[in-house]
Amino acid sequence: MNDTSLVEHLLLMQEMAHDAEEFCADFDDAQFLADRKTQQACILNLLIMGECSARILKEQPAFADVFPHIPYRDMKGMRNHIAHGFSTLNLETIWATLDQFLPNVISILPAAIEAAIRYENDL
Repeated sequence: MNDTSLVEHLLLMQEMAHDAEEFCADFDDAQFLADRKTQQACILNLLIMGECSARILKEQPAFADVFPHIPYRDMKGMRNHIAHGFSTLNLETIWATLDQFLPNVISILPAAIEAAIRYENDL
């Protein structure tokens, strides 16, 4: 187990989510698909978010059960696809993830962070 706390994983996830949202804030799907730098930046952020999810599932699985509102397994799956299947990434799927999935995760993370603080204090 590493020294990164549950709260730190969630804070990093929140930072990456906000960064990705900012990177593509004024984009539509066509603009995103035409902008390689933004694609790469957002893909890296999704990868880091997925790694945070994977570590939460591994290091604090009870928290994932107590606070299931974050789609940890889906995020871990996206991370694995980015890391191991990079050459087969579908940029339209990446855009859909950013456009449809990311706002929900961003809205859930503050409550998750508060729950994680309480959870860690109770350990």
